Amino acid sequence: MLRKAAHEGKIHGARVCRGAPRISHLFFADDSILFARANHRECSIIADITSKYEGASGQKINYSKSEITFSKKVTGSTREEIREILNVREVDKHNKYLGLPTIIGRSKKIIFDSIKERMWKKVQGWKEKTLSKSGIEVLIKSVVQALPTYMMSLFLFPEETINDLHSLLARFWWGLNVWRLMNNPKSLAYETLKAKYFKAKYFKNGSILDSRLGYDPSYTWRSLWSSKALLLEGLKWRVGNGRMCELIDADRREWDVTALQQTFYEEDVNDILGIPISNRLPEDIQTWCFDKRGMYTVRSGYWLGMSGHINEGSISENNNSLAWNLCWKLDVPPKLSHFVWRACANILPVKANLHQRHIVSDPLCSVCGSDVETPCHAMFLCQHGHGIWMSISWRDLSRDAPKSSFICWLEWMPQRVDNDELCNILSLTWAAWTTRNMTLFDEDPPKVAHIMMGFSRLVADYRLYAKMVFDPYGYHLSTSPSTWIPPQLGIIKINSDAAVFENGEVGWGAVVRDSDGHVLSLACKRFRGRCSPEIAEGGAAKFGILLAKRMGVHRVSFESDALGLVEAVRKGRLDRNSLGLLVEDICVILHSFDSFNSTHVKRGGNTIAHYAARFITDVGVESTFVSDFPPVFLNLAELDMK
Repeated sequence: MLRKAAHEGKIHGARVCRGAPRISHLFFADDSILFARANHRECSIIADITSKYEGASGQKINYSKSEITFSKKVTGSTREEIREILNVREVDKHNKYLGLPTIIGRSKKIIFDSIKERMWKKVQGWKEKTLSKSGIEVLIKSVVQALPTYMMSLFLFPEETINDLHSLLARFWWGLNVWRLMNNPKSLAYETLKAKYFKAKYFKNGSILDSRLGYDPSYTWRSLWSSKALLLEGLKWRVGNGRMCELIDADRREWDVTALQQTFYEEDVNDILGIPISNRLPEDIQTWCFDKRGMYTVRSGYWLGMSGHINEGSISENNNSLAWNLCWKLDVPPKLSHFVWRACANILPVKANLHQRHIVSDPLCSVCGSDVETPCHAMFLCQHGHGIWMSISWRDLSRDAPKSSFICWLEWMPQRVDNDELCNILSLTWAAWTTRNMTLFDEDPPKVAHIMMGFSRLVADYRLYAKMVFDPYGYHLSTSPSTWIPPQLGIIKINSDAAVFENGEVGWGAVVRDSDGHVLSLACKRFRGRCSPEIAEGGAAKFGILLAKRMGVHRVSFESDALGLVEAVRKGRLDRNSLGLLVEDICVILHSFDSFNSTHVKRGGNTIAHYAARFITDVGVESTFVSDFPPVFLNLAELDMK
């Protein structure tokens, strides 16, 4: 009813500037704001609409909680008349809407004090004091840090407020120390309505990337605009139709090699030729280069803002990215993950750390007294820890592992053992640390064998529980077949693979087979272009599916040994990177068949496509076989059926 009244010109909403759309109302659940001109006619229409709403819905408006505010030029008599029409009380300003301040003055700190109060209430209760370190971590990450998320997506918090929030969490986490921090960049992903108003006022004839701060900007716009520099640092273009269209052969839908060679150095030409071109020639889009999917994430933006630079595919703040990822991605209990993180960060309360902080007089181990007690000494070299490692099957591995620091040990270990073994080994480091503590602080000597067995069982039970709860369908890489399996009768299977060579060339291979395992068609192609294995696999998949399309088949099964590609196609995940462009092409072609499905197979079930991608052909020439197949491929097909 309000929208209809506004459309008919019976009420006039507010707008931020000339040319901007008017807002007559903002609704969210039971929290609403109405905008209108301060006159008898429009306010009477609003009162009539609210009355009709009450009668039709059976819901009554709570006028005791309703308020009205006027602009400065509205006279006192008009204000009194409108208050009587709407039956609401007048206030100088509305304090909050959806938890956010409606008016922001010069003092920003006062506005954001409510966030501090809400966070303080979450961490100051007696129940929170009894949580373990892992429980505190979950509370901070899942509950407390989520409180200011929406407000931080709109406003640039004052530095003093940021310091206060981090200090509050640091005291809760450590109990004593003050947290170091840097400012957190904010996302520019705002809703369409807000975008319309910002565009009308601040970048009417351009985009936000071309905008200026402007005269007398609002605090919201100033906050968003301040993060523009960070966004510009990470943006790049994904080639669709190419603004420099003379470099693309529009007829063949591929790069014009001659034009490239006339324009760029040879090294750059190889890089450009590795960029995929879509047959659809869609519009160029901007992509975020610090995320594998090309999508802006707060996480990548945060690290970029902190460090000033970032390595693609890794957002670790140092070179030990493998160790830091292992801390949180291994399938072990959260307590063990937290222990491993503390050991990597070298913040376990060993004598070396306590001596460095002037808490104890000497750094020597309290158990053996023969060496400085570091985390590695406590877990691997001291007599209690040494006994644990000498009693297991990994004793030689433990002896050879570097022990200069725990993080170096953790970087070294995954190269020698699989994930299951690594989880068991980490449980023993936890057992060694517990044995050390019991030796120092318990009267009875620890039973090392019982401790080892208990921690190993705890990790095994957790992994079984996690599999039942978090992965009830049991979908893992191990479920993918390791041999080629024929498709059902009437369905044609397409297998593809790619090869990236050191000389800057890429090879594609594809094979089409029926339910009897017979090779119907085989194709291979080699071309110049320096690209990642993921891009090469995506191009090979598209190459194979187009091969089946040219054959005129109707029901297909697409199969590849590139798990990430298969999952992206299966889910229809259209990322903003170059691989996303290929996935979109693949999905479009697959949907043109009567039926299709996508499956993953291990390398052993993809041998024909694997060797086809490495088959020697002339660069730039596609070799397609529909008969007289090379004997090596026929032999491989026979082996698949055995």
